[in-house]
Amino acid sequence: MNFSLADVRDGLGPFLGVFLIGHGWAADEIGYVMTLGGLAGMLATTPLGALVDATRFKRTIIAAAAGLIILGTLALLISTDFWVVAGSQVGTSVFAAIIAPAIAGLTLGLVGRAALPTSSAGTRPGTTAETWSRQSSPARSAMSSA
Repeated sequence: MNFSLADVRDGLGPFLGVFLIGHGWAADEIGYVMTLGGLAGMLATTPLGALVDATRFKRTIIAAAAGLIILGTLALLISTDFWVVAGSQVGTSVFAAIIAPAIAGLTLGLVGRAALPTSSAGTRPGTTAETWSRQSSPARSAMSSA
């Protein structure tokens, strides 16, 4: 499910800039709407994670968020007005922020706490400094001598 939702969650992602430049946007305007979306998603993550923890309707949340992300992205085909694009980016970022906690909550409900890895680094090798330090000999020796 994570593989299928990755494209939905990110919406247009890096293609948004190219799309908007093709519609006559300046680089600074593109940066503004992408920043608005990023900030909205960042601010929404914790409250939406709490919402996921408080509800039993995690599958419904995932489906609704995916549908709303698609609608927000399709809004760009209707209009490339600044406020439409900004609203689309804010909306898709906020709805994307709920997908990861909902999938984690759904997984926890399916397999139980004991079956989940104790660290996200164990599930995504090579993506964190913790994993790198465990795999790197110079880092291991530097940390053990400290």
